[in-house]
Amino acid sequence: MPSTTSVPKAIRATRSPSFAAAGARLLTEHRAGLELLRLALDDDGSPWAHVLDSVSATLPALAGDDREAVLRLAAQGPPEEQVGLDPYASPVFLPDPVVGGPR
Repeated sequence: MPSTTSVPKAIRATRSPSFAAAGARLLTEHRAGLELLRLALDDDGSPWAHVLDSVSATLPALAGDDREAVLRLAAQGPPEEQVGLDPYASPVFLPDPVVGGPR
């Protein structure tokens, strides 16, 4: 968490207008996810909750569409994680061992 949330804050805090605008745009585009994460951290009593509270405080108040996006995101749950090579690899990685063969 600390390595990922500090980047948008650092971008937003910079004096370069292009970096500040990019940071603001990035945070605004992902506002629903940030808000959902902030609420979950608060609910869990996480020591990192204040980080998202701080980020959220720098953003405009949630509008109706943003609130609906947070509710929709919460209702959908996390995306299905696709880990591994099952969809891409043969189910047989090694041939059956030969009984009594060389070792």
